[in-house]
Amino acid sequence: MDFSLLKQSAKKKSASIIGWRRLLHQNPEAGLDLPFTKKLVHTELKKMGLAKSYRQMDGGIMVDLSGKSGEGSSFTALRVDMDALPIAEKTGLPYASSVEGCMHACGHDAHTAIGLGIVSILQGLRSCWEGKIRIIFQSGEEVLKGAKLMLEQGVLDNPGVNAILGLHLDPRFPLMSVGLKPGQINAYVDDFSVSVKGRSAHGATPHLSVDPVTAASFAVQAIQTIVSRNIPPAEPAVISIGEIKGGNVSNIIPDQVMLKGTIRSLSSEIRDLLFSRLKSVMKGLEGTFGIDAEISITSGSPPVICDEDLTEACILILKKILGGKSVLNLPSPQLGGDDFAYFAQKVPAVLVRLGCGKEGAGFPLHSSEFDFNEKVLEFGAALFSNLLICLTGQNLERG
Repeated sequence: MDFSLLKQSAKKKSASIIGWRRLLHQNPEAGLDLPFTKKLVHTELKKMGLAKSYRQMDGGIMVDLSGKSGEGSSFTALRVDMDALPIAEKTGLPYASSVEGCMHACGHDAHTAIGLGIVSILQGLRSCWEGKIRIIFQSGEEVLKGAKLMLEQGVLDNPGVNAILGLHLDPRFPLMSVGLKPGQINAYVDDFSVSVKGRSAHGATPHLSVDPVTAASFAVQAIQTIVSRNIPPAEPAVISIGEIKGGNVSNIIPDQVMLKGTIRSLSSEIRDLLFSRLKSVMKGLEGTFGIDAEISITSGSPPVICDEDLTEACILILKKILGGKSVLNLPSPQLGGDDFAYFAQKVPAVLVRLGCGKEGAGFPLHSSEFDFNEKVLEFGAALFSNLLICLTGQNLERG
């Protein structure tokens, strides 16, 4: 199918796609429960005449599209995530978040709007392409729960999906470029919490306490040595503490301090070592300070492994559309995570980074000031429509 036809269709729908994005940006929702977002997607799919083609699930919404022949026993799929982050927005945009302490700081408003744009384009041009395409609107990516929930409810089944794409905005790359690579592209993601328990006392009589604040402050410093003194310098790994809570008045030493953080690693061996050393460090501090330390480690998602054959097929298609200079090789695996990994464990998968860099320095993902050039919305809708159509056509040829 001629890419220019898809670009023309995306251009006509650009105002709608931008409108969806801004409405979602103003009304962000975090986690798995996204009533406003799901209602918007549900309403727009009905307007597109797809009331009988989509399915509401606990983890999101899936919609099936058929081309002119509807041939083929399986689908090519695209996952777009919909959830926001518990971050207070500081962009100053006229359509900034209206929800206190919640923001679309990772571009999922764009992903959802692009997903709706793709559905609208493919549905409008269904007489021009062949095969079957499934668009998966997923909640709970940031909490690494949505993909597993949708898989449990059969999102890749009945009939089956034989390949799946994911898209994600990336401000590191120029506008109208893409980044992808075969193999591992990110990390194991695990969270931990440490409850440091002591004995409270008046701040004027610290000798009568078992001070968890002092112990916790030493724990923070000691934990930061785990990577630097146990992991080879060339091996990427991170333990970061993002939350410390303890006490509520200035003159009372509390009886407990809570530390929470994240562990990122690229291999199961390094991951196990980090877990072990964290437990050892806290065990040592128990003896040093007389505290009790309760450690809880919550396993998150595994790394995303992009299928080599599917990645190569995507690269060839994208280079034909964009030229070689706009199809970039992702750098070495990064320490971010994405529960798209669970889809990649089931069927061949590729996660494509969509360049959205703004002029100037800009702000990274998960920043309270993150924003992007909205031209990426129209471009992304046309580009991924083309990629899905091409891959679906290849599946028909193989079938």
